[in-house]
Order: sequence, then C-alpha cells, then structure tokens
Amino acid sequence: MKLAHEDRQKRINAKRTEIENRPNPNSKKIETCDLLVEYCLKLKVQAGLVPLTSEQVAVETQKNLIFEYNKQDIE
Repeated sequence: MKLAHEDRQKRINAKRTEIENRPNPNSKKIETCDLLVEYCLKLKVQAGLVPLTSEQVAVETQKNLIFEYNKQDIE
C-alpha cells in the first residue's frame, strides 16, 4: 500500500514538472498582441492623441525658444 502511494506521488510530481516546463501554447498570440499594442500606441502618438511627457514638452519648448531667438536675430 505504501509503495503504491509513493509511486503515485512520483507520477504526480513528474507530471507537475512536465506541465511547468512546457511552453505556453498561446505565446505566439501573446507576442502578436504585444506588437499590435505597440503599433497602436505609436499611431496614437503620431495622431496627437497621447499627452506629451514633461520631457517632450521641455524639448518642444526649447525648440520654440531657439526658433524665436533665431527669428529675432534675422529681423
């Protein structure tokens, strides 16, 4: 009886290990979804639907200031 219980536990542990080590069957679908999300976010940024980060605002402000200084120098 004890041997049958030990054998059963070994088989259960082997099956658990096998299940844990096999790759996710949906990994291709997950990868495709991740790529689509990245693409959609890129399109949203290009369309101006995403608010700018503080760093992007700083860069834009700096560009505008340089443009204004150059414009004043030309005049």
